[in-house]
Amino acid sequence: MKTRRLPGFEKAMAWLNGPPENRSGLSIRKMAAAADVSYVTMWKALRQRDHRAGLAARDSAPPAAASVPASRRLKQRIEADLLQGRIPRAGAMPQIKDLCRRYQAGYRTVRAALESLRRDDLLRREGLHYSIDLETPSKSSLKIAVLAVVPHYMSPTDPVALVAEYDQDFMRNLELSSGAAQVGMELLGYRHERGNLAVFDAQQKRHRTLSAEYAGYIVLMPILEAVGEDLFTQLHTTGKPVAIIDEIGGWELPAYAARSKRFLVVNARPYENAGIEVGRALMSLGHRRCAYFSTFHADLWSRQCLKGLSDVFSTAGDDCIVVPHLIEGSQVMSQPSQWSRLEKTFNALRAKYQHARSTLSRAFVRQLNPYFDQQLAQQLVYANVRDQLEPLLAKARADASITCWIAADVDTAWFTNDYLEEHGRRASLVTFGWSPEVTRSRIAAYDFNSSAAVRATLDFLLYPRRRLPEQEGVNLRIRGTMVYRESLKAA
Repeated sequence: MKTRRLPGFEKAMAWLNGPPENRSGLSIRKMAAAADVSYVTMWKALRQRDHRAGLAARDSAPPAAASVPASRRLKQRIEADLLQGRIPRAGAMPQIKDLCRRYQAGYRTVRAALESLRRDDLLRREGLHYSIDLETPSKSSLKIAVLAVVPHYMSPTDPVALVAEYDQDFMRNLELSSGAAQVGMELLGYRHERGNLAVFDAQQKRHRTLSAEYAGYIVLMPILEAVGEDLFTQLHTTGKPVAIIDEIGGWELPAYAARSKRFLVVNARPYENAGIEVGRALMSLGHRRCAYFSTFHADLWSRQCLKGLSDVFSTAGDDCIVVPHLIEGSQVMSQPSQWSRLEKTFNALRAKYQHARSTLSRAFVRQLNPYFDQQLAQQLVYANVRDQLEPLLAKARADASITCWIAADVDTAWFTNDYLEEHGRRASLVTFGWSPEVTRSRIAAYDFNSSAAVRATLDFLLYPRRRLPEQEGVNLRIRGTMVYRESLKAA
Protein backbone atom coordinates (compact mmCIF):
# COMPACT_ATOMS: atom_id res chain seq x y z
CA MET A 1 0.00 0.00 0.00
CA LYS A 2 1.38 3.37 -1.05
CA THR A 3 1.68 5.94 1.79
CA ARG A 4 -0.18 9.17 1.15
CA ARG A 5 2.19 12.12 1.13
CA LEU A 6 1.32 14.91 3.59
CA PRO A 7 0.91 18.45 2.21
CA GLY A 8 3.96 20.66 2.80
CA PHE A 9 2.57 22.69 5.76
CA GLU A 10 1.21 19.63 7.60
CA LYS A 11 4.47 17.77 6.90
CA ALA A 12 6.43 20.67 8.48
CA MET A 13 4.11 20.71 11.51
CA ALA A 14 4.45 16.95 11.95
CA TRP A 15 8.25 17.27 11.88
CA LEU A 16 8.18 20.12 14.43
CA ASN A 17 6.00 17.99 16.75
CA GLY A 18 8.55 15.22 16.61
CA PRO A 19 11.43 14.65 19.06
CA PRO A 20 12.91 18.03 20.07
CA GLU A 21 16.49 16.77 19.99
CA ASN A 22 16.25 16.39 16.18
CA ARG A 23 15.94 20.19 15.75
CA SER A 24 18.13 21.40 18.59
CA GLY A 25 20.30 24.29 17.42
CA LEU A 26 19.11 24.10 13.78
CA SER A 27 18.35 27.18 11.71
CA ILE A 28 15.07 27.49 9.80
CA ARG A 29 16.83 26.61 6.55
CA LYS A 30 18.34 23.38 7.99
CA MET A 31 15.01 22.45 9.59
CA ALA A 32 13.31 22.93 6.19
CA ALA A 33 15.89 20.64 4.55
CA ALA A 34 15.47 17.99 7.25
CA ALA A 35 11.67 18.05 6.89
CA ASP A 36 11.90 18.14 3.08
CA VAL A 37 9.81 21.33 2.79
CA SER A 38 10.54 24.80 1.52
CA TYR A 39 12.02 27.56 3.69
CA VAL A 40 8.77 29.59 3.52
CA THR A 41 6.64 26.60 4.51
CA MET A 42 8.84 25.88 7.56
CA TRP A 43 8.75 29.58 8.56
CA LYS A 44 4.91 29.57 8.45
CA ALA A 45 4.78 26.33 10.45
CA LEU A 46 7.04 27.80 13.14
CA ARG A 47 4.83 30.90 13.42
CA GLN A 48 1.73 28.72 13.73
CA ARG A 49 3.35 26.55 16.41
CA ASP A 50 4.45 29.57 18.45
CA HIS A 51 0.96 31.12 18.16
CA ARG A 52 -0.70 27.93 19.43
CA ALA A 53 1.80 27.69 22.30
CA GLY A 54 1.01 31.24 23.32
CA LEU A 55 -2.73 30.61 23.38
CA ALA A 56 -2.27 27.48 25.44
CA ALA A 57 -0.10 29.31 27.97
CA ARG A 58 -2.66 32.11 28.23
CA ASP A 59 -5.55 29.70 28.83
CA SER A 60 -3.70 27.60 31.38
CA ALA A 61 -2.09 30.43 33.34
CA PRO A 62 -3.92 31.83 36.40
CA PRO A 63 -5.58 35.19 35.78
CA ALA A 64 -3.13 37.99 36.51
CA ALA A 65 -4.16 41.20 38.21
CA ALA A 66 -5.01 43.80 35.62
CA SER A 67 -2.24 46.34 35.43
CA VAL A 68 -3.35 49.96 35.62
CA PRO A 69 -2.05 52.03 32.69
CA ALA A 70 0.43 54.74 33.63
CA SER A 71 -1.86 57.46 32.24
CA ARG A 72 -4.73 56.33 34.48
CA ARG A 73 -2.50 56.32 37.57
CA LEU A 74 -1.29 59.80 36.67
CA LYS A 75 -4.87 60.98 36.14
CA GLN A 76 -5.75 59.83 39.67
CA ARG A 77 -2.75 61.73 41.10
CA ILE A 78 -3.69 64.93 39.28
CA GLU A 79 -7.32 64.58 40.44
CA ALA A 80 -6.15 64.17 44.03
CA ASP A 81 -3.91 67.25 43.76
CA LEU A 82 -6.83 69.28 42.43
CA LEU A 83 -9.09 68.12 45.27
CA GLN A 84 -6.50 68.76 47.98
CA GLY A 85 -5.67 72.21 46.59
CA ARG A 86 -2.09 71.40 45.58
CA ILE A 87 -2.99 72.59 42.07
CA PRO A 88 -5.06 75.83 41.93
CA ARG A 89 -8.65 75.08 40.91
CA ALA A 90 -9.05 78.12 38.66
CA GLY A 91 -7.13 79.29 35.61
CA ALA A 92 -4.69 77.47 33.40
CA MET A 93 -3.15 74.10 34.18
CA PRO A 94 0.66 73.97 34.38
CA GLN A 95 2.25 73.30 31.01
CA ILE A 96 2.73 69.69 29.97
CA LYS A 97 6.53 69.93 30.24
CA ASP A 98 6.14 71.21 33.82
CA LEU A 99 3.77 68.35 34.64
CA CYS A 100 6.29 65.90 33.17
CA ARG A 101 8.93 67.16 35.60
CA ARG A 102 6.50 67.33 38.51
CA TYR A 103 5.20 63.77 38.13
CA GLN A 104 8.31 62.21 36.56
CA ALA A 105 6.25 61.02 33.58
CA GLY A 106 6.61 61.06 29.81
CA TYR A 107 4.93 63.54 27.47
CA ARG A 108 2.47 61.00 26.03
CA THR A 109 1.47 59.75 29.49
CA VAL A 110 0.78 63.28 30.72
CA ARG A 111 -1.14 64.17 27.56
CA ALA A 112 -3.29 61.01 27.85
CA ALA A 113 -4.06 61.79 31.52
CA LEU A 114 -5.08 65.36 30.67
CA GLU A 115 -7.29 64.17 27.82
CA SER A 116 -9.01 61.73 30.19
CA LEU A 117 -9.65 64.56 32.64
CA ARG A 118 -11.03 66.65 29.78
CA ARG A 119 -13.47 63.87 28.85
CA ASP A 120 -14.62 63.83 32.49
CA ASP A 121 -15.37 67.58 32.21
CA LEU A 122 -12.72 68.45 34.79
CA LEU A 123 -10.52 70.28 32.27
CA ARG A 124 -11.08 72.38 29.15
CA ARG A 125 -8.72 72.45 26.18
CA GLU A 126 -7.99 75.42 23.99
CA GLY A 127 -5.46 74.44 21.35
CA LEU A 128 -2.52 72.88 23.15
CA HIS A 129 -3.36 74.44 26.51
CA TYR A 130 -5.60 73.06 29.26
CA SER A 131 -7.53 75.03 31.85
CA ILE A 132 -9.29 73.87 35.00
CA ASP A 133 -13.08 73.58 35.08
CA LEU A 134 -13.57 72.74 38.76
CA GLU A 135 -14.79 76.12 39.94
CA THR A 136 -18.48 75.94 40.73
CA PRO A 137 -20.48 78.03 38.26
CA SER A 138 -22.94 80.62 39.42
CA LYS A 139 -25.93 78.93 41.05
CA SER A 140 -27.63 81.99 42.47
CA SER A 141 -31.04 80.28 42.52
CA LEU A 142 -29.80 77.30 44.59
CA LYS A 143 -29.65 76.92 48.36
CA ILE A 144 -27.94 74.34 50.52
CA ALA A 145 -28.78 73.57 54.14
CA VAL A 146 -26.21 72.97 56.87
CA LEU A 147 -27.46 70.78 59.70
CA ALA A 148 -25.68 70.98 63.07
CA VAL A 149 -26.58 69.08 66.22
CA VAL A 150 -27.80 71.28 69.09
CA PRO A 151 -26.68 70.18 72.60
CA HIS A 152 -29.24 70.00 75.36
CA TYR A 153 -27.88 73.08 77.15
CA MET A 154 -28.08 75.37 74.09
CA SER A 155 -31.01 77.11 72.46
CA PRO A 156 -31.87 75.64 69.04
CA THR A 157 -32.67 79.07 67.57
CA ASP A 158 -29.31 80.75 68.09
CA PRO A 159 -27.01 80.40 65.05
CA VAL A 160 -23.94 81.01 67.22
CA ALA A 161 -24.77 77.96 69.28
CA LEU A 162 -25.15 75.66 66.29
CA VAL A 163 -21.52 75.63 65.26
CA ALA A 164 -19.04 74.82 67.99
CA GLU A 165 -15.59 76.33 68.00
CA TYR A 166 -14.39 72.99 66.73
CA ASP A 167 -16.10 73.66 63.38
CA GLN A 168 -15.30 77.31 62.84
CA ASP A 169 -12.63 76.67 60.22
CA PHE A 170 -14.96 74.46 58.18
CA MET A 171 -17.82 76.98 58.39
CA ARG A 172 -15.58 79.90 57.44
CA ASN A 173 -14.37 78.06 54.33
CA LEU A 174 -17.90 76.93 53.51
CA GLU A 175 -19.26 80.48 53.67
CA LEU A 176 -16.46 81.79 51.46
CA SER A 177 -16.79 79.01 48.86
CA SER A 178 -20.58 79.06 48.67
CA GLY A 179 -20.55 82.86 48.51
CA ALA A 180 -18.07 82.83 45.63
CA ALA A 181 -20.33 80.37 43.79
CA GLN A 182 -23.42 82.48 44.61
CA VAL A 183 -25.02 79.49 46.30
CA GLY A 184 -27.33 80.32 49.20
CA MET A 185 -26.69 78.68 52.57
CA GLU A 186 -29.03 78.26 55.52
CA LEU A 187 -28.05 77.05 58.99
CA LEU A 188 -30.40 74.54 60.60
CA GLY A 189 -30.18 72.93 64.02
CA TYR A 190 -31.45 69.49 64.89
CA ARG A 191 -31.85 67.34 67.97
CA HIS A 192 -34.17 64.73 69.37
CA GLU A 193 -36.99 65.97 71.59
CA ARG A 194 -39.33 63.46 73.24
CA GLY A 195 -38.07 60.79 70.88
CA ASN A 196 -38.72 62.76 67.69
CA LEU A 197 -36.37 64.66 65.39
CA ALA A 198 -36.81 68.43 65.67
CA VAL A 199 -35.27 70.80 63.09
CA PHE A 200 -34.97 74.54 63.67
CA ASP A 201 -34.17 77.46 61.38
CA ALA A 202 -31.55 79.52 63.19
CA GLN A 203 -32.10 82.67 61.13
CA GLN A 204 -35.91 82.74 61.08
CA LYS A 205 -36.19 81.13 64.54
CA ARG A 206 -38.88 78.60 63.66
CA HIS A 207 -39.33 74.89 63.19
CA ARG A 208 -38.57 73.45 59.77
CA THR A 209 -39.02 70.20 57.89
CA LEU A 210 -36.42 68.60 55.63
CA SER A 211 -37.69 68.96 52.07
CA ALA A 212 -36.61 69.15 48.42
CA GLU A 213 -36.40 72.96 48.48
CA TYR A 214 -32.62 72.72 48.99
CA ALA A 215 -30.11 71.60 46.38
CA GLY A 216 -28.46 69.45 49.02
CA TYR A 217 -27.72 68.99 52.70
CA ILE A 218 -24.53 69.08 54.77
CA VAL A 219 -24.66 67.34 58.15
CA LEU A 220 -21.99 68.49 60.62
CA MET A 221 -20.54 66.35 63.40
CA PRO A 222 -23.00 63.43 63.34
CA ILE A 223 -22.35 62.32 66.94
CA LEU A 224 -23.58 58.80 67.51
CA GLU A 225 -25.90 59.76 70.35
CA ALA A 226 -27.40 62.62 68.32
CA VAL A 227 -27.90 60.90 64.96
CA GLY A 228 -30.91 58.64 64.79
CA GLU A 229 -32.42 56.55 62.04
CA ASP A 230 -35.14 59.15 61.55
CA LEU A 231 -32.59 61.79 60.44
CA PHE A 232 -31.35 59.56 57.61
CA THR A 233 -34.90 58.58 56.73
CA GLN A 234 -36.02 62.19 56.33
CA LEU A 235 -32.87 63.15 54.40
CA HIS A 236 -33.36 60.16 52.11
CA THR A 237 -36.97 61.07 51.32
CA THR A 238 -35.93 64.54 50.09
CA GLY A 239 -34.27 62.95 47.04
CA LYS A 240 -31.37 65.41 47.35
CA PRO A 241 -27.64 64.72 47.76
CA VAL A 242 -26.39 64.65 51.36
CA ALA A 243 -22.79 65.11 52.52
CA ILE A 244 -21.99 63.85 56.02
CA ILE A 245 -18.96 65.62 57.56
CA ASP A 246 -17.63 62.85 59.77
CA GLU A 247 -15.55 64.26 62.62
CA ILE A 248 -16.27 61.54 65.15
CA GLY A 249 -16.28 58.17 63.38
CA GLY A 250 -17.59 54.83 64.58
CA TRP A 251 -20.83 54.69 62.65
CA GLU A 252 -22.03 53.63 59.20
CA LEU A 253 -24.70 54.80 56.80
CA PRO A 254 -27.89 52.76 56.73
CA ALA A 255 -27.83 50.31 53.82
CA TYR A 256 -30.66 52.00 51.93
CA ALA A 257 -28.89 55.38 52.14
CA ALA A 258 -25.61 53.91 50.85
CA ARG A 259 -27.38 52.19 47.94
CA SER A 260 -29.04 55.44 46.85
CA LYS A 261 -25.61 56.91 45.88
CA ARG A 262 -26.90 60.30 47.05
CA PHE A 263 -25.00 60.16 50.34
CA LEU A 264 -21.30 60.92 50.74
CA VAL A 265 -19.39 60.44 54.01
CA VAL A 266 -16.49 62.90 54.09
CA ASN A 267 -13.93 61.63 56.59
CA ALA A 268 -12.80 65.15 57.38
CA ARG A 269 -10.79 64.17 60.45
CA PRO A 270 -9.01 60.79 60.06
CA TYR A 271 -7.63 60.88 63.60
CA GLU A 272 -5.56 57.70 63.54
CA ASN A 273 -3.68 58.89 60.44
CA ALA A 274 -3.25 62.29 62.08
CA GLY A 275 -1.84 60.61 65.19
CA ILE A 276 0.70 58.77 63.04
CA GLU A 277 1.77 62.00 61.31
CA VAL A 278 2.11 63.88 64.61
CA GLY A 279 4.04 60.95 66.11
CA ARG A 280 6.50 60.92 63.22
CA ALA A 281 6.98 64.69 63.49
CA LEU A 282 7.74 64.43 67.21
CA MET A 283 10.16 61.56 66.71
CA SER A 284 12.01 63.51 64.01
CA LEU A 285 12.49 66.38 66.49
CA GLY A 286 13.98 64.07 69.09
CA HIS A 287 10.99 63.71 71.45
CA ARG A 288 10.97 60.27 73.08
CA ARG A 289 8.61 60.67 76.02
CA CYS A 290 5.37 62.65 75.57
CA ALA A 291 2.17 63.23 77.52
CA TYR A 292 -1.22 62.86 75.84
CA PHE A 293 -4.16 64.77 77.37
CA SER A 294 -7.82 64.06 76.69
CA THR A 295 -10.91 64.85 78.74
CA PHE A 296 -13.14 63.12 76.15
CA HIS A 297 -11.44 59.74 75.86
CA ALA A 298 -14.76 57.91 75.80
CA ASP A 299 -15.17 59.22 72.24
CA LEU A 300 -13.73 57.16 69.40
CA TRP A 301 -11.73 60.04 67.92
CA SER A 302 -9.68 60.44 71.11
CA ARG A 303 -8.84 56.74 71.19
CA GLN A 304 -7.86 56.88 67.52
CA CYS A 305 -5.46 59.77 68.20
CA LEU A 306 -3.75 57.85 70.99
CA LYS A 307 -3.53 54.68 68.92
CA GLY A 308 -1.83 56.45 66.00
CA LEU A 309 0.66 58.12 68.34
CA SER A 310 1.36 54.93 70.30
CA ASP A 311 1.91 52.87 67.13
CA VAL A 312 4.71 55.22 66.04
CA PHE A 313 6.40 55.43 69.44
CA SER A 314 6.15 51.69 70.17
CA THR A 315 8.22 50.85 67.09
CA ALA A 316 11.01 53.29 68.00
CA GLY A 317 12.39 51.55 71.09
CA ASP A 318 11.68 50.76 74.73
CA ASP A 319 12.53 54.29 75.86
CA CYS A 320 9.90 55.84 73.54
CA ILE A 321 6.43 56.18 75.01
CA VAL A 322 3.27 58.30 74.97
CA VAL A 323 2.02 58.63 78.56
CA PRO A 324 -1.80 58.91 78.61
CA HIS A 325 -3.45 61.47 80.92
CA LEU A 326 -7.12 60.69 80.35
CA ILE A 327 -10.64 61.28 81.58
CA GLU A 328 -13.22 58.87 80.22
CA GLY A 329 -15.65 61.66 79.37
CA SER A 330 -17.63 62.35 76.22
CA GLN A 331 -17.93 65.46 74.09
CA VAL A 332 -21.70 64.94 73.97
CA MET A 333 -23.08 67.30 76.61
CA SER A 334 -26.70 66.89 75.48
CA GLN A 335 -27.35 64.13 78.02
CA PRO A 336 -29.17 65.43 81.13
CA SER A 337 -26.89 63.44 83.48
CA GLN A 338 -23.86 65.34 82.23
CA TRP A 339 -25.48 68.76 82.19
CA SER A 340 -27.02 68.42 85.64
CA ARG A 341 -23.61 68.90 87.29
CA LEU A 342 -23.43 72.44 85.88
CA GLU A 343 -27.11 73.36 85.79
CA LYS A 344 -27.28 74.46 89.45
CA THR A 345 -24.40 76.92 88.96
CA PHE A 346 -25.89 78.15 85.69
CA ASN A 347 -29.30 78.82 87.26
CA ALA A 348 -27.78 80.64 90.25
CA LEU A 349 -25.70 82.98 88.07
CA ARG A 350 -28.59 83.63 85.72
CA ALA A 351 -30.96 84.40 88.62
CA LYS A 352 -28.54 87.03 89.95
CA TYR A 353 -28.44 88.63 86.53
CA GLN A 354 -32.24 88.65 86.20
CA HIS A 355 -32.49 90.31 89.62
CA ALA A 356 -30.00 93.02 88.58
CA ARG A 357 -31.60 93.73 85.18
CA SER A 358 -33.98 96.32 86.66
CA THR A 359 -31.00 98.47 87.69
CA LEU A 360 -29.26 98.30 84.31
CA SER A 361 -29.73 100.50 81.26
CA ARG A 362 -31.27 99.12 78.09
CA ALA A 363 -27.84 99.08 76.38
CA PHE A 364 -26.41 96.95 79.20
CA VAL A 365 -29.29 94.49 79.01
CA ARG A 366 -29.02 94.22 75.23
CA GLN A 367 -25.30 93.48 75.52
CA LEU A 368 -25.54 90.98 78.38
CA ASN A 369 -28.67 89.05 77.38
CA PRO A 370 -26.93 86.85 74.79
CA TYR A 371 -24.12 86.13 77.25
CA PHE A 372 -26.47 84.84 79.93
CA ASP A 373 -28.69 83.11 77.41
CA GLN A 374 -26.03 81.13 75.52
CA GLN A 375 -22.40 81.96 76.18
CA LEU A 376 -22.65 81.47 79.92
CA ALA A 377 -23.68 77.86 79.38
CA GLN A 378 -20.81 77.28 77.00
CA GLN A 379 -18.31 78.91 79.35
CA LEU A 380 -19.52 76.68 82.17
CA VAL A 381 -18.81 73.65 80.00
CA TYR A 382 -15.31 75.01 79.32
CA ALA A 383 -14.81 75.63 83.04
CA ASN A 384 -15.83 72.06 83.77
CA VAL A 385 -13.30 70.74 81.25
CA ARG A 386 -10.55 72.96 82.65
CA ASP A 387 -11.37 71.85 86.20
CA GLN A 388 -11.05 68.18 85.25
CA LEU A 389 -7.85 68.84 83.33
CA GLU A 390 -5.93 70.61 86.12
CA PRO A 391 -4.91 67.42 88.06
CA LEU A 392 -3.70 65.78 84.84
CA LEU A 393 -1.55 68.79 83.97
CA ALA A 394 -0.08 68.90 87.48
CA LYS A 395 0.85 65.22 87.24
CA ALA A 396 2.59 65.72 83.88
CA ARG A 397 4.43 68.81 85.17
CA ALA A 398 6.00 66.70 87.90
CA ASP A 399 7.56 64.36 85.33
CA ALA A 400 10.70 66.14 84.06
CA SER A 401 11.39 63.42 81.46
CA ILE A 402 8.34 64.46 79.40
CA THR A 403 9.43 66.92 76.71
CA CYS A 404 6.20 67.34 74.73
CA TRP A 405 2.54 67.69 75.69
CA ILE A 406 -0.04 66.52 73.15
CA ALA A 407 -3.60 67.89 73.43
CA ALA A 408 -6.34 65.77 71.90
CA ASP A 409 -8.50 68.76 70.94
CA VAL A 410 -8.26 72.51 70.57
CA ASP A 411 -10.02 73.34 73.85
CA THR A 412 -7.59 71.15 75.77
CA ALA A 413 -4.70 72.82 73.91
CA TRP A 414 -6.02 76.25 74.89
CA PHE A 415 -6.18 75.31 78.60
CA THR A 416 -2.87 73.46 78.49
CA ASN A 417 -1.08 76.43 76.94
CA ASP A 418 -2.42 78.70 79.72
CA TYR A 419 -1.18 76.23 82.32
CA LEU A 420 2.31 76.02 80.81
CA GLU A 421 2.61 79.81 80.73
CA GLU A 422 1.29 80.19 84.27
CA HIS A 423 3.73 77.66 85.75
CA GLY A 424 6.71 78.47 83.54
CA ARG A 425 7.01 74.85 82.41
CA ARG A 426 9.28 74.33 79.38
CA ALA A 427 7.60 71.75 77.17
CA SER A 428 6.60 71.56 73.53
CA LEU A 429 2.87 71.61 72.78
CA VAL A 430 0.96 70.23 69.79
CA THR A 431 -2.72 69.56 69.16
CA PHE A 432 -5.16 68.20 66.60
CA GLY A 433 -7.34 70.69 64.75
CA TRP A 434 -7.69 74.46 64.44
CA SER A 435 -9.26 77.26 66.45
CA PRO A 436 -8.65 81.00 66.81
CA GLU A 437 -6.95 80.39 70.17
CA VAL A 438 -4.61 77.81 68.65
CA THR A 439 -3.62 80.24 65.89
CA ARG A 440 -3.19 83.26 68.16
CA SER A 441 -1.13 81.25 70.66
CA ARG A 442 1.08 79.89 67.86
CA ILE A 443 0.41 76.31 68.95
CA ALA A 444 1.67 73.59 66.60
CA ALA A 445 -1.22 71.59 65.20
CA TYR A 446 -2.27 68.97 62.71
CA ASP A 447 -4.36 70.84 60.12
CA PHE A 448 -7.16 68.60 58.91
CA ASN A 449 -7.44 70.64 55.66
CA SER A 450 -11.04 71.75 56.05
CA SER A 451 -10.80 73.80 52.83
CA ALA A 452 -10.38 70.56 50.85
CA ALA A 453 -13.36 69.04 52.69
CA VAL A 454 -15.46 72.07 51.76
CA ARG A 455 -14.47 71.90 48.09
CA ALA A 456 -15.26 68.19 47.92
CA THR A 457 -18.60 68.71 49.68
CA LEU A 458 -19.77 71.49 47.34
CA ASP A 459 -18.60 69.52 44.29
CA PHE A 460 -20.69 66.56 45.44
CA LEU A 461 -23.82 68.57 46.22
CA LEU A 462 -23.81 70.50 42.93
CA TYR A 463 -22.53 67.62 40.75
CA PRO A 464 -23.71 64.45 42.55
CA ARG A 465 -23.07 62.23 39.51
CA ARG A 466 -19.40 63.21 39.30
CA ARG A 467 -17.09 60.83 41.13
CA LEU A 468 -14.63 62.71 43.32
CA PRO A 469 -10.89 61.97 43.33
CA GLU A 470 -9.95 59.41 46.02
CA GLN A 471 -13.62 58.56 46.60
CA GLU A 472 -14.23 54.92 47.50
CA GLY A 473 -17.90 54.02 47.34
CA VAL A 474 -19.75 56.41 49.65
CA ASN A 475 -16.57 57.38 51.53
CA LEU A 476 -14.04 60.13 50.89
CA ARG A 477 -10.97 60.68 53.08
CA ILE A 478 -9.37 64.12 53.28
CA ARG A 479 -5.62 64.42 53.81
CA GLY A 480 -4.21 66.96 56.22
CA THR A 481 -0.79 68.40 57.01
CA MET A 482 1.36 69.05 60.06
CA VAL A 483 1.77 72.75 60.89
CA TYR A 484 4.91 73.58 62.87
CA ARG A 485 4.70 76.64 65.13
CA GLU A 486 6.64 78.17 67.99
CA SER A 487 5.17 75.84 70.60
CA LEU A 488 6.87 72.79 69.06
CA LYS A 489 10.63 72.68 69.55
CA ALA A 490 13.28 70.04 69.28
CA ALA A 491 13.80 67.99 72.43
